[in-house]
Amino acid sequence: MHSKLRAGIGSASVFILIICSVALILPDLSLLYYINTFGVNVIFWDEWAAVPLAEKATNGTLSFSDLFAQQNEHRVLFPRVASLAIGAPTGFNTVAEMFFGWVLASVMGLLIFCIYLKKSSCGKDPKRLLLFLPVSLLLYSFRGTEIILWGFPSLHYFLMLFGVVVTLILLDVSKKIDVWFVLSFLSAILASFSFLFGLLVWPVGLLQVFSSSKRERDLRKPTLWCFVSVLVFFPISTNMSSPVIIPPFTLFCQTL
Repeated sequence: MHSKLRAGIGSASVFILIICSVALILPDLSLLYYINTFGVNVIFWDEWAAVPLAEKATNGTLSFSDLFAQQNEHRVLFPRVASLAIGAPTGFNTVAEMFFGWVLASVMGLLIFCIYLKKSSCGKDPKRLLLFLPVSLLLYSFRGTEIILWGFPSLHYFLMLFGVVVTLILLDVSKKIDVWFVLSFLSAILASFSFLFGLLVWPVGLLQVFSSSKRERDLRKPTLWCFVSVLVFFPISTNMSSPVIIPPFTLFCQTL
């Protein structure tokens, strides 16, 4: 009788686990369906700036300065590299870039979920998995239509977010100046050279590094983090011109 009761409780837990897992995965799969249904292979707006790069890559005249050149207020080195890498085998299909953005979002969500499992007690109660559902709904929301269904800008956005998430996870894993700490520099550089707002990973990461180092009274990690952040900010800000589409700050001051 007791064995039957335990078997019934075990099967009920497995059923709850399956239901909760499906609920968490469904937003991600819905986003995949959304891209597959509404994604269109059409070059639009900022994507025209990638056409000369594709032409130079085809002719063999592409240089690093072309990849590093300013686009609006950003230095989009890694999105350009990703766009050319995806475009070569797909005939520069913008829908393929949208799917790549979905892959990055999926991996990003999986990494965040792994951290949630590590910090929570979901193993004791499978229903606690549903506490992660708001994160899944936010991460895979359709609200960002202009990003999700826009090939090249989706690379900016998702590469930047992916770099930020990986950086913060690596800093959480790192306990000293180790390989995880070095890898966090690489992911932070990925975020910085994918979208301008990716530079925020440096002050946010500094707070995380400083809080972990404060307990050990070791200032080497914060100092090294600040030094590398300056090295990253310098090439981004050098020879930057004011984008035409953005009004100057003096115009804002005149309206006050």
